Amino acid sequence: MPTSAGHSILMIAVLVIEIMLIAFVLTLDILPGKYIVALVAGIIVIDCLMIWLINDRKPKSKKRLIGAILCGVMIVCSCVGSYFAYDTYKTMEIISAKMNQTITYDVVVLKDSVYEDLDDIEGQTVYSVKSGKDTYAQAKQKLESSVDMTLEETTGCMDAGEKLVSLTGIKQDNILFISDPEYDMTDDIIQGFKKETKVIHKITVKLPYESSDNIDVLHDSFNVLISGIDSRGEISDVARSDVNMIVTVNPNTHTILLTSMPRDSYVPLHMNGEMDKLTHSGVYGIDETIMTIEDWLNVDINYYARVNFKMLVKLVDAVGGIDVYNDIDFYSSVKGWHFNKGWHHMHGTYALWYLRERKAFKDEDEQRIRNQQKVMKALLEKCTSKKTLVANYTEILEAVGVDMQTSMSQKEMAELARMQLDDMPEWTIKRQCIDGDDAELGTWSMGMNRPLFVSVPKEESVKKVSNNIKKVMNPEED
Repeated sequence: MPTSAGHSILMIAVLVIEIMLIAFVLTLDILPGKYIVALVAGIIVIDCLMIWLINDRKPKSKKRLIGAILCGVMIVCSCVGSYFAYDTYKTMEIISAKMNQTITYDVVVLKDSVYEDLDDIEGQTVYSVKSGKDTYAQAKQKLESSVDMTLEETTGCMDAGEKLVSLTGIKQDNILFISDPEYDMTDDIIQGFKKETKVIHKITVKLPYESSDNIDVLHDSFNVLISGIDSRGEISDVARSDVNMIVTVNPNTHTILLTSMPRDSYVPLHMNGEMDKLTHSGVYGIDETIMTIEDWLNVDINYYARVNFKMLVKLVDAVGGIDVYNDIDFYSSVKGWHFNKGWHHMHGTYALWYLRERKAFKDEDEQRIRNQQKVMKALLEKCTSKKTLVANYTEILEAVGVDMQTSMSQKEMAELARMQLDDMPEWTIKRQCIDGDDAELGTWSMGMNRPLFVSVPKEESVKKVSNNIKKVMNPEED
């Protein structure tokens, strides 16, 4: 009995969807060649079996029924596979397409001020924080083209902030033009600054990031700056970073070196050479942080990854939790959770409060950095495990899709994933951090006459850290 028209249509549908699956897999370019060959060979074998079953000429043949069922199974499997391949490609594309940051500047006045909108400040003097960044120049130009006013620049957002509310609480009915991060920093020092003020106009400008690096991630060593931010806005919003870590990767020796830098490290900014906290460099964009670190440590930062703490929570949960050895018994100063000495299997929120705690320790930020590195090491070990990659694939994609921004291209991410799936190498993960001495000193962003807590890096520690990064990148030169 010849094959029915229905069976023929079914087989054609199967072939079309299988071709679509193979096309998606090849476009994604994440599977090693041996897996693609196995996939295609498996499809061919099943298709041959399916055609043989459907073409059985016996009347009321059970073989044709089985063949039809097999067609349905192949359609479902191919559709699911195509969806996962497409979803993976789009997620990587979205993450790598977020290179550009945005920064918002606010026109700020007293809460009970008569100024209600931009037209009200016509002919008035507006105070701003002097900056050499292009974004400030763009925002200033937009403001000047929108309203006729006089702009007077101050040094440091504290000096600007006191044009409205002083440290002693004295108010002045002035007008301030500062960025969102500067607004937040001013509120950190002048108690109740945001409560006493209001924003009557916002100007948003883009802060492009252009990488000129030409790295072969499969054969060249490279550095990635991990910037952990606690922003309630979009991941692309400029913000200070609570975590600053360089991940040095040598794909030839399968070595990873984690280098932590205290957020309060007292370093010269790249844009003007003025001394400031490392965390404050993020106020002027990720490019300023990168160039400041490159100047300071004399190493090249090839990529960056900005991550929101929400992503950490979701990623730890996505891999099924992580195992971390805690060497100091303490209670969280925020949640009151007890972290006893010993091994802990941590879910996302538990890991977040563990790595953010500092007030419970005598050496505060130093211990927090050590805990951050433990969490990062445990997470890297879990994410490079074949078992985790296969079992938690979709959950990992969902975790990083929204709250991560990186300058690494989709192609480069795919190449690294393909290498890991192909060889499944065991990575040696090392850790180090920069030591510093506590001090109270002025900073460029807040005002040089406003002493703040800083960590002055020890010269010998900086030199050692820099040399260790170079040794991991180029062990043959050692």
